[in-house]
Amino acid sequence: LFISLIAFFQIPATIFEPMMISANRVGTFVKVDFFFNLSFFFVVFIPIHFDKDLLYIFECLVIFYAVQFFCIALILFHISMQLKNSRDEKDGARFTLAQQFKYALPIGASQGMFELGGYNDKIIISNYFTPAQYAEYTRGTMPIPFVNVVQNTLDNLLMRQFITLFNANNIKGMIALWHNAIKMMALFLYPVMVFFVLVGPLLIPALFSANYHESAIIFQIYTCVLVFRVSTYNVIVRVIGKTAILVWITLFTIVSNTAITIALVEIFGMQGAPISSVI
Repeated sequence: LFISLIAFFQIPATIFEPMMISANRVGTFVKVDFFFNLSFFFVVFIPIHFDKDLLYIFECLVIFYAVQFFCIALILFHISMQLKNSRDEKDGARFTLAQQFKYALPIGASQGMFELGGYNDKIIISNYFTPAQYAEYTRGTMPIPFVNVVQNTLDNLLMRQFITLFNANNIKGMIALWHNAIKMMALFLYPVMVFFVLVGPLLIPALFSANYHESAIIFQIYTCVLVFRVSTYNVIVRVIGKTAILVWITLFTIVSNTAITIALVEIFGMQGAPISSVI
């Protein structure tokens, strides 16, 4: 029930980023996204600090995602009213509703499936292990919040340049810009990854108490996913308008990840799940 409610509020919120990009409100998106990423940490940390049980933590998460959804809805409504009142016809480019749906629906569908797929490992772990071990696992999969902010900011800032180069048929320039963005992200991300892998055994017990020392190895393995986070790989697909492929890629990713997770959990126990995420 709790996971269903979280998904109910979280999936519609995935429209926030593309809507803010379209409205040229990247700065607002970064601030709001950073605030909620930081808030998520405290929503989980505070109940754990006061030794609350898992159900209480899930209740807090449902409230958090509900508040996030309604805040995002209010922000988007406010911006849409501003744009409606200051409509500028000079750009000339207008698309039919059918064209917009054809472009946007695969993005929304893939993001929705990706959000649901993000719970696969937790569902599998909950069926194989005790509630206490499940809690250890979820603490180990704690994301590093500012990574998403930096990554999304870089991609959003470059999106307009990608579109301009693509419309000018400058494919070489577009790929060169993308490669440069990957290099910039790697220069930031790889030292961060190494740092958190090294301090994981100290960080996790410090944040969540010594009861969660087993979560450290989960955190270390899971953090290695950052090796591949040097780009949001769908950015090029979105620019060229071939968004339908995102649905098939997401479906393949979810199915293969589920199969690999089950297989590796059977072999390596709880550590098999984060290894599957890296694979």
